[in-house]
Amino acid sequence: MEIPKWESYDEVKGVLEAAHKYDMAGLISMICFILVLPWFSVEPLRLYVMAIRFDWPKEAKLSLALSIHDTKYVLLLEQIPLRPLLKLLDLHCKHKDGFRSLIDEPSWFSIGNAELAYCKCGDTVDNSPWCC
Repeated sequence: MEIPKWESYDEVKGVLEAAHKYDMAGLISMICFILVLPWFSVEPLRLYVMAIRFDWPKEAKLSLALSIHDTKYVLLLEQIPLRPLLKLLDLHCKHKDGFRSLIDEPSWFSIGNAELAYCKCGDTVDNSPWCC
């Protein structure tokens, strides 16, 4: 079977909607596989929207690699319906908080977590730049 040569999410969206409507699980799986290939990964927010729509949690997490607060994503974020947008913000928040708790844990990241921690140069070290 030859893989279709779709080049954008817009080309895939109609086919995916039809496959979902007619419960074509095999086609949906193939499209899901195609959407995570490199030429589609340049638009992780578009992938996120489809992943939320079709309940693909693993693919939804691929959006974690980008900073959703970057101004270049404003127009796309405005197009995301409220519920998926809130899920995206929650996903990013949970991972940010998880990262913060790791760097604040002395057993994982000792530098800057002890009072008056010093680096080799003699300056004090803290983790305040990591926190927003």
